[in-house]
Amino acid sequence: MDTTKNVNLKIPISDWIIEIISFGFLCVTWLIIIINYKHLPDVIPTHFNGIGQPDSFGDKQAVFILPIVASILYMILTVLTTIPLRANAKKHSNGDENIETLIYVWRMIRFLKMNLLFLFGAILIQTIRTARCSANGLGLWFLPVTLCMVILPIGYFVFKLYKSSKKNG
Repeated sequence: MDTTKNVNLKIPISDWIIEIISFGFLCVTWLIIIINYKHLPDVIPTHFNGIGQPDSFGDKQAVFILPIVASILYMILTVLTTIPLRANAKKHSNGDENIETLIYVWRMIRFLKMNLLFLFGAILIQTIRTARCSANGLGLWFLPVTLCMVILPIGYFVFKLYKSSKKNG
């Protein structure tokens, strides 16, 4: 016997704020390109090594790769957070465990999206600064900060999910 029923889930205000910030980062990334493209030299850094130094160079049109990838990432991660809503997320009659899990997973995806879009913008800014000779790469700080901005949120939300499953199970 199927013990599921349709549930109308509402996105919490904190998640809306994260979505707005993420979209803002994406818009700023494109705005940076629009403002700076004509001032870029013909050859720009296209890749940075582990210590943040440029180790590959290419045509200035390559600068569009970052905002294009950021836009695709934004769309995919946004769709991932709406698929269960569109499919009328199901709630089992034994409680809110599945809903709580969905909320944690959606929040993790939103938080990662915001962090990744910020990082793409930072890479773009440093690429432009390096191309214009006002910076010397991403900086030694970039790789550790990037890893922290990706790994720490995942760890936090996995821990929250674990605690939630222990409480409900």
